Amino acid sequence: MHASSPDQREIELDAGGGDRGVPEPSQTEAEARVHALARLSAAVALGAQPSTLQRLSDRSIAAGASIGDIVGTLLAVAPIVGEARLVKATPGVALSVGYDIDEALESPC
Repeated sequence: MHASSPDQREIELDAGGGDRGVPEPSQTEAEARVHALARLSAAVALGAQPSTLQRLSDRSIAAGASIGDIVGTLLAVAPIVGEARLVKATPGVALSVGYDIDEALESPC
């Protein structure tokens, strides 16, 4: 078996197993939030593109996750995925929580 290319992984993530981030009717709000955060952490681990991470972060917020929940999820997976992958994920997630990294870097201190 060969490893998927990044493009193939994006297609698989976008497909989401037929799930478009919409909670199942039988899911509680807490279950929907946990599932959305789990999808986000899996995407970070796979090295997903910023657009995918932004979409999954948006879905997490829509499912009731707070910014603290999202940051906590990133911190929880950091020891597993490594700093480089976490840094790569940050721009996509940051935009979803209302933080523009580029603008922050251009602003004087």
